[in-house]
Amino acid sequence: MSQWSTSYRWESRARVDVDKARGKGRDKRPAIGPMLSHALRSVERREGIEHVHSNERIDDARTDDNVVWLPDGAGGLRLAGPGDSIAAVEDWIEERVGLAVHTKTMKDGTVKPVAVRKDATVCLEVILQLDPEYTGKVVDMTAEQKADVREKLHAMVREVQRVTGADNTVAVAEHWDEDHPHIHMFLVPLSEDFKLVGARIMGESKQAYAARHDEMRTVLLAEGYDATFERVDAGRGHEPVRVFKARRDREKAERELADRNAAEKARLHFDRQELEAAREELAEAVRENAEHEDRVDHKGVIVDQREKEVSAAWGQINAKSAELDRDREQVNADQQAATQALAEAKTAREDAQATLARQQAAEAALRARLAEEEEQARRDADDRVAEYERRQMAAVDERVDVEVARTVAPLRAEAEAAKKAGFEEGLELARAALKGKLDEMQARYAVKYTDLAEWQKNITALFKSTPRDKWSPGMQMGWKKFRTAEEARTHPTAVEAFTRGAASRLGTPPRPGSEGPDY
Repeated sequence: MSQWSTSYRWESRARVDVDKARGKGRDKRPAIGPMLSHALRSVERREGIEHVHSNERIDDARTDDNVVWLPDGAGGLRLAGPGDSIAAVEDWIEERVGLAVHTKTMKDGTVKPVAVRKDATVCLEVILQLDPEYTGKVVDMTAEQKADVREKLHAMVREVQRVTGADNTVAVAEHWDEDHPHIHMFLVPLSEDFKLVGARIMGESKQAYAARHDEMRTVLLAEGYDATFERVDAGRGHEPVRVFKARRDREKAERELADRNAAEKARLHFDRQELEAAREELAEAVRENAEHEDRVDHKGVIVDQREKEVSAAWGQINAKSAELDRDREQVNADQQAATQALAEAKTAREDAQATLARQQAAEAALRARLAEEEEQARRDADDRVAEYERRQMAAVDERVDVEVARTVAPLRAEAEAAKKAGFEEGLELARAALKGKLDEMQARYAVKYTDLAEWQKNITALFKSTPRDKWSPGMQMGWKKFRTAEEARTHPTAVEAFTRGAASRLGTPPRPGSEGPDY
């Protein structure tokens, strides 16, 4: 049984062309936008967007056969349909990148969050392909062969998701419009601790790189694909997709040219051998036959003609190379224009977001000021109500003091007169009169206390059944009155103090009320 090779490559992608942002020669990571346009060309076609591809192996008539899978929002993938676009994929990438948490430790030991760099790797493009000898060309594949290849490619996608995390996958594209079927897979390299780790998500060493490939081959073996574990192109490091394609095209052209040159050289060698034989025959028998001279001349013409054909073939190859260079320059110019337009759109969006933030800040400040003014007005009203109640209570105390003085003073004077006169009977009468007056006042205050206790119970039930943040201004004023009444109940007024003192002076013990306190 033959053993088949496996193509498993990945390349970093940034938001912008890194080689242009940093200077050519330092980094060659291209922007993610053009790569998405290439991989998801069937999605753009449904939107009415057509591109001229420099890849001659793309058959536009078969682009609709490509299949694109996008996140379903629940950790899985769904088939792309009407309404899906590359802009949505870029939004998913930005949303996933927005989860990244990067920090910087300052000199004083504090840790501060930092923004993601504009040239940071925000996406990995993974290319998955089986051995072309196993799949054959797409145009020659049967429905059963396509189903078999698709099943094995999907197993490769699941293996990549196992390594990098299924939530990081933002797009998977099956390409059936080129020579051989393959998959472009895009994922955000976000680690479990929410850091953008770039290609390190696939492993940070050559051993990890080799392990990824061995794990993929093991998965394919389980799917019935006799994958070889022999290192193909051993010793050559990982190269970007565009470099691999350019090298593959160049090697293919060189092989074709070498094959044509070898064939031409073989024919020329054969012709030269015949010419040399003819010349030897001519030298040995120069006078034998004039036909030999014509034959030699004819062979010389053939050799010249074939040398001209070889030169013409070289000219065609050079012309094709120049045409490819011009196409590459045009593609680069288009990518620059697209990148500039994207940057301008992003700047406009950032300006709009900044304006919205300022408006929101102004609105919040206005609301805070209104709330502060409302709170100040409420405090002023409470202060005025408290001052009014204080004055009312002072007036009540003053009137009570006047009433007590007016009522008790004559009785006291009468009692003193009777005492001075030596009339014991007058003293008893005064005591009886004072006791009667005190009993009358105690009964009156007992009624008031009963009403106050009933009002306190009702007010307490009302305030307990209503959350404090939902109290109306009237309830807040009632709470102030309730507290004032409570203080009046628990702190004796001037009348109570006087009556208690008078009872002790007259020798009359205080008596408890029916529901109120002792006087």
